[in-house]
Amino acid sequence: GGRAGRAVSRRHARATSRSAARPSSSAILAARGASSPSDDAAPFRGLPPSHTGAHGLVPGAAAEHSPRPASTASSAEGSSALASARSESARRSAPRGARKPLRRRAAHGGGSSPAAGAGPGAGLSATVPMSEELRSVLDRFADSNWRTRLSALDALLALASRDSDAVRRDATAAVDEVARRVGDGNLKVAAAAVEAVRKLIDSPALHGDALESAVPVLLPPLAVASANRNKAVAAGSLDIIDRVLAKADSRHTLAPLVSAISNGNSTVRGALLPRLESLVPAAHKSRPGILQRAVLPRLFPLLDDTRLETRSGAAATVAAVARAIGADGVRKVASASGGAFSSAVEGAIADIE
Repeated sequence: GGRAGRAVSRRHARATSRSAARPSSSAILAARGASSPSDDAAPFRGLPPSHTGAHGLVPGAAAEHSPRPASTASSAEGSSALASARSESARRSAPRGARKPLRRRAAHGGGSSPAAGAGPGAGLSATVPMSEELRSVLDRFADSNWRTRLSALDALLALASRDSDAVRRDATAAVDEVARRVGDGNLKVAAAAVEAVRKLIDSPALHGDALESAVPVLLPPLAVASANRNKAVAAGSLDIIDRVLAKADSRHTLAPLVSAISNGNSTVRGALLPRLESLVPAAHKSRPGILQRAVLPRLFPLLDDTRLETRSGAAATVAAVARAIGADGVRKVASASGGAFSSAVEGAIADIE
């Protein structure tokens, strides 16, 4: 009887020891809930957006990898951080057209009061979302089918004619898409884009400050297209550049024009340097000092260019700057640049006193 009692006691002691060593279900849940959010996201780290679903996860895996139930404060914090990370991943991986529209500042007459804008868009809210119709049209410019891109040009012109304010509010985005089509690989699209840009800049949708706000995205692709092998596209691009320079204030056109010349090939430089030369007097009048800061340092290297046309154009433009600020002003900038171009500068301003 005594041996049987001791055997029962030993079995009871072993069972109690195993029970104490095994974690409870609540402890397991708490440990899972407190795991790092990065552990949940680890299987998908490094996947490109095209391999992920709407929330940054592999399609069909949302249930398997959703945040585990938490029973502690730390698990709640982990779930919140994971939700925030997934939300950010979804925002970045979603196609541009599928993203929630940002609220943009209207491109028409400035000011927060309706009376501040005197143009066609006066009285509209200072910040409004892009219209769904405009967004749909702009998304079509990225289509791989050239016919879709071609039809998007017609659709944008129709919208600008029917609802100019819708285009005017997002003039920069609209012009950016159309101007890039001037360099389209399909000649039909490129030629149609030239005509579309010409019509847009003459429309109420790009009147006044709406055009000026779009100049930085308009001039660079037009400058590149001015060297297009297709004569119609090249000539049309230069015609539009001339229209923009005539309509927009030099405060908005000078920097993009100088940048296009510096980054362009010899054909682009040969075409645009005379246009920059003609812009010098107005630029100096509206912003004294801008020629010394933004123009001369970019022109000096072109004085030693291998192409005669570029050297001649740069020298003529430097001479125009010297007539505006004085020959000594040009020499001062050349000296501050290290003096490497001093001889070429002297040759350009030899007749300027």
